[in-house]
Amino acid sequence: DDILHVILEVLQLCFLATAVLHIRPVADMSLVSSNPDMFLFCLSCWLSLVHGFILNLEIRFWDSKGQDCAKYQSVTTIIEKVPCFLLITIATIYSGYLYYGSNDGGEYGYGSNSTAASHSYDGDGQRTLGAESGLPESDTVYHLPIILMMCGGYSVLMAIYPVGYIRGRGSNFKDFSVPMNISFAIHRFGEWTMLMLGESILSLLIVEISDEVP
Repeated sequence: DDILHVILEVLQLCFLATAVLHIRPVADMSLVSSNPDMFLFCLSCWLSLVHGFILNLEIRFWDSKGQDCAKYQSVTTIIEKVPCFLLITIATIYSGYLYYGSNDGGEYGYGSNSTAASHSYDGDGQRTLGAESGLPESDTVYHLPIILMMCGGYSVLMAIYPVGYIRGRGSNFKDFSVPMNISFAIHRFGEWTMLMLGESILSLLIVEISDEVP
């Protein structure tokens, strides 16, 4: 509850908000050389992973309060996320190179062809959600950063069981596993379900509906 951890939590929320803000349609995020959204999304996810590593290192070396299972679990969590970290690092560097190394991004990466200059705005200067992209048509699309990010997300799920089996083999599970807080987990899963339902309804509301029959 000290000020340092409050700041870390605020930073984590800022990383999350930045990542969500730059989620765009695949057609836009594939135009990495003229659209900063893919790079900023990758960078936000990378910073979020680094934030998690710092907290787990704190548990391992400084603030475990003598709980050996917490120390063990923190190292296990870091190992599980190493493949994800490597893939997201590659995606971030690659997308940043494509954007800042191209001529389409302009000065500081925000030229006349960038998303910052081409989003749709209403009369009050507010960005219109669900509006069609104003990006120019381009034949140069890059799907590799998107593929790397997707593989990074799945790599965490794929690494959980192998890493847990190797590190927990031949040991009492109480020595290396932190028990789940059932009431807290139920509360958080309930919040996540309500958030997903709300996002689904919002997505339906902001999409422009056409009356024409295809």
